[in-house]
Amino acid sequence: MTKQYFSHDCDTRNDPDMVPLLDDFKAPGYGIYWSAVELLHQRGGSLPMNDNTFKAIGKPIGAKTDLVRKVIEKSVEVYNLFFSDNGNFSSNRVLRNLSMMKNITDQRSAAGKASATKRQRPFNERSTTVREKKTKEKKRKESKENTTTVFVV
Repeated sequence: MTKQYFSHDCDTRNDPDMVPLLDDFKAPGYGIYWSAVELLHQRGGSLPMNDNTFKAIGKPIGAKTDLVRKVIEKSVEVYNLFFSDNGNFSSNRVLRNLSMMKNITDQRSAAGKASATKRQRPFNERSTTVREKKTKEKKRKESKENTTTVFVV
């Protein structure tokens, strides 16, 4: 299974919308926010505002459901970090990230298909012929017989 990554601003804690969340909920609120953002990325960009979602956000980081509910509700109603629509909440930033990821995936898919099409050839063109390599004839040295001449006196 491949891991997915998303763009993360390096200075989120100083964002004017994030500062009030940090002021009200400190580090646990920040952790809840990022846990929610990760889950939004994993679940297609929108989550229902209900106890099951709040448990799914809080359990991996050890946050109680009531605290998660408070952070998410204030993140929608006060901090403008999320928005709600028909009982669900989402984030414009998450939706942009998901859209960019889909565009990249679509571009890579199209490029792969184009490459595969270019490489396709009819079956008879794909088969290769084997050429027999000519071997060099080795020249053999003729051995000279040792002849000994004997002189008798």
